[in-house]
Amino acid sequence: MPRVDIRRGETGEAKLIAEFARRTFQIANRHEMDDDALSRHLNDLMSGGLFVQMFDTDTFYLASASNQLLGYAQLGPVDLKYASHVPDFDDSAFELRRLYEDPTSQGGGIGSDLILRIIADPRSKACSKLYITTWETNQGAQRLYERSGFRKVAEMPDFSIEGNLEGYEHILEMRL
Repeated sequence: MPRVDIRRGETGEAKLIAEFARRTFQIANRHEMDDDALSRHLNDLMSGGLFVQMFDTDTFYLASASNQLLGYAQLGPVDLKYASHVPDFDDSAFELRRLYEDPTSQGGGIGSDLILRIIADPRSKACSKLYITTWETNQGAQRLYERSGFRKVAEMPDFSIEGNLEGYEHILEMRL
């Protein structure tokens, strides 16, 4: 594999990141969600316009090789909806909101390198905790996060748009 570069993303790349996010999310979750739920999720939470807006509060780091996007990580203020689930919740912490990697690149250390870059970000260095969530069935991500120093601190029910319980998100925390 060619040398992988990790750099900070720019607002002008928001639509590229959104397309990558939609594609990788669809591959990873096509067996977990029915077609309607998957379509709603992609349209409601992963549109190019929404990613443009996220650049107002969040920082993106992109992993690429030979001008091909292989993964990205997104850092932003922690979502306060975790507060009722997490003991000793820190509302001044930051959250690794997303860590997506092209499935053909997984296992090559890109995810670990992106996590290290997030930890080195000045906003992470200024807080005492970093949070991340992952779906209960995403065992590979859970192993990566635990190897990187995250520990599961809670579970949060994940409800569908219709209000039906769909499963659980694991909430993981890293003390910095």
